[in-house]
Amino acid sequence: MQTPSVSISPARKFRNNFGAIRYILAIAIFISHFNIATGSSLWFPITGYYRVCAFFVMSGFLIYGSYYRSADWRAYLANRAWRILPSYLIAVIASAVLLVAVSDYDWRDYFTSLHWLRYLVSNVLFLNFIEPTLPGVFSNHPVEAVNASLWTMKVEWVLYFIVIPVVWWTRRSKWRFWQVFAVIFLFSIIYKYVFLSLYEHSGKEMYAILGKQFGGQLAFFYSGVLLYVYLERVKAHRWWLAAVCVPVLIIGGTWWPEADLFQFVLFPLTLAGSVVSLAFIGRWGAWAEMFENCSYEVYLFHFPLVQVCRHYGLTDRIGELPAFLCVLVITVSLAYLVARYVSAPLRRAHRPQQAPRPAIALS
Repeated sequence: MQTPSVSISPARKFRNNFGAIRYILAIAIFISHFNIATGSSLWFPITGYYRVCAFFVMSGFLIYGSYYRSADWRAYLANRAWRILPSYLIAVIASAVLLVAVSDYDWRDYFTSLHWLRYLVSNVLFLNFIEPTLPGVFSNHPVEAVNASLWTMKVEWVLYFIVIPVVWWTRRSKWRFWQVFAVIFLFSIIYKYVFLSLYEHSGKEMYAILGKQFGGQLAFFYSGVLLYVYLERVKAHRWWLAAVCVPVLIIGGTWWPEADLFQFVLFPLTLAGSVVSLAFIGRWGAWAEMFENCSYEVYLFHFPLVQVCRHYGLTDRIGELPAFLCVLVITVSLAYLVARYVSAPLRRAHRPQQAPRPAIALS
């Protein structure tokens, strides 16, 4: 018997804990990078690849909704650009200009170097892999990159663009969304498996890096999209979803992280189920709505400041935890100022007219 279609409007408003989850993940990444860059050993319960992948899950959930709340694809891309670009450009340009203070180069040689120009141009264009370093800056550090967080931004933009043809195909074909999701998810699994196999057989780091690019993140992004499309059902069964996904995620990530079934299939699905269900259980994250959310800016700004901390040997002088807290306070303060007085006003001033789009047919 044919299951009747159910139409829901994607242009819906809802209250959730995503703001708080963003902050938790941003701090988790902050601590990880602090440990790597300074050789510290600060502990945080959310570890490994979970942090970045959870951000891609949230992006899928929230960005798909952003597309449907936009008047058309141009308005959708404009909205993304005004949210992403101001803070991103500040992070790139400020690093390129201000880090002359810690460079081994004279300021004339620094600013006239092709190395400096290559960094500025490639990073402004989201191609940070072309030139992740600045002349004479952090050259003796374990990680020489100025900002190791920026690699995800080009992946985000590719995923943003892919939403447009996916929605177009879903609306104009006879396919249900779960069928579109299954094809994308399968492609992502094959993509990751191929590059992981190449890495294991060759030992070339480039294959491991390619495996984490947009093809590898599609499974996480569209697991988030899937839960947005079926949001009403997700919210109705959020406690059951959390009860199943959270234990599987913890057990699999602790004891069988390398198992193919877990890392290729269960990891993205249970991570998405855990993040989204926790976002709609209770109001534990209400505190994050009391002020302008600056978790994105924390993510962008923290790594250069951690590198400066390493440059001046702050952990050796005052200890790991005090050094971390100093960098954290500076980062959050700077992030809030940029979010509150630069990014948010620009975004609101250029926010396009939004109109409801056709509902999604579910079955």
